[in-house]
Amino acid sequence: MVTRRTIGIAAAILCLTPLVPAWAQAPDVTGTWTGVLVAGDAKLRFRLNLAADGAVMLDSLDQGAAVPGTAVSMTPDRIEFETPDVGGRFLGKLVSPDRIEGAWSQGGSDLPLTMLRGEAGLNDGPAAPAP
Repeated sequence: MVTRRTIGIAAAILCLTPLVPAWAQAPDVTGTWTGVLVAGDAKLRFRLNLAADGAVMLDSLDQGAAVPGTAVSMTPDRIEFETPDVGGRFLGKLVSPDRIEGAWSQGGSDLPLTMLRGEAGLNDGPAAPAP
């Protein structure tokens, strides 16, 4: 038998249902990210574009190079892509909605690399650690 209480509970559930995807949705890691890779005395500015289909484009702005890549993982806990043309690989993690911290690996070296959403990471040096 349907009671007013049952109808009230059902109505409350239906009203809250549209909010569930917003709570459960993981942060989006696609888009443009920038950062500065410090390798000895050299500082190289990178611009990274992560597409939803897994396509990756890494621009080394100071070298004038655009390097295509492929995403291995694009979840907030594991952002990993490979750039076979230069033998490079990045492995990082989303530590805030606008910050990825990780390491760039190439030629046997692993160097820390922090990427910030948009153009914010294009400064004179590596971005400061997250608070």
